[in-house]
Amino acid sequence: MQIIDRKNKDYYDYIAHQYRDKTTTYDRRGSFVVDDNYLVWFIKNHVGRFERIPEEILFFLEIGNVQYLISLFKLEFINLNVHVEVLPSDIKLRNVEIKLINKYEEYKHYLPAPMSISFVWKNYPNYRYCDKVTQLSKFDLNSDFKQFKILYDDKVSDDNFISNPILKNTKIPSIIEPLEIYKNLEGYFSGFNRDKTVEIQMSDKEKIVSKGFDPVFSFRNIKQGGQF
Repeated sequence: MQIIDRKNKDYYDYIAHQYRDKTTTYDRRGSFVVDDNYLVWFIKNHVGRFERIPEEILFFLEIGNVQYLISLFKLEFINLNVHVEVLPSDIKLRNVEIKLINKYEEYKHYLPAPMSISFVWKNYPNYRYCDKVTQLSKFDLNSDFKQFKILYDDKVSDDNFISNPILKNTKIPSIIEPLEIYKNLEGYFSGFNRDKTVEIQMSDKEKIVSKGFDPVFSFRNIKQGGQF
């Protein structure tokens, strides 16, 4: 798989140079560089302000047809009171730890971009949507990925996910190997080739034969019959 991105490089890009496979292409132009500080702001503060500084955030990273549920925890901030309402621009991380909670190999892609980071929502039978992560139980986190609702009303919006994020400045490289990312993306793109309809080019003579006619005698007899 080759990667097209003139502006940004990520930590798994070197794998593409090792394999040198040009049958599939990941067009990553327009990618967005993120860090752990930005993820905290994006995941917990899409409404404008924090009511209080979070101690942990959960988010989904979707790579091709595989989804990762990830936690950033033990969040420590610089000169911030955890009980004071703050703006995103005030958030500066001193320290954070990361862990992989679950990996969902659903063999299905949910978001438009080949790689995305999204909020975590749970779809309950009796409620349209639950509140955010605080209401998710251990059972929920270990259930199938399809049980989660990652978009508002299934409408795709830039406010709901980060499209084609560059991950090298986050702690994600410590929990997901570069080769794993590459293989997830390669498998996703190669699926397009398997599902592609192949148009078979045929000559006029081959088309006649495919319809059950003799290319010489059948059409000669039709012409002769037209003379009576």
